[in-house]
Amino acid sequence: MYDINENVAIKHGGSLKAEHGTGRNVAPFVEMEWGTKAYELMWEVKKLFDPAFILNPGVILNEDPDVHAKHIRMDHPSHPLVDRCISCGWCESNCPSRDLS
Repeated sequence: MYDINENVAIKHGGSLKAEHGTGRNVAPFVEMEWGTKAYELMWEVKKLFDPAFILNPGVILNEDPDVHAKHIRMDHPSHPLVDRCISCGWCESNCPSRDLS
């Protein structure tokens, strides 16, 4: 992740995220992507509005540099056909199980 962040966010001015928000997985790299000044400002705002750190604790702002590699949950394989699903929603109108879950 460190190499990817260095290449994508720093070298090419990109972002580690796309349509999904920043979370614990990207938290260790927020300062690298946004810069020290913005990162420190984020911490100041967090401490001002959430001094007890009870709102989304450890999400986006996390002092643990290895948080992205902890508590990883692996999905259990179900069936080769189902495992190919990427949950894009394209087939939802004709999905045979849509009304069962």
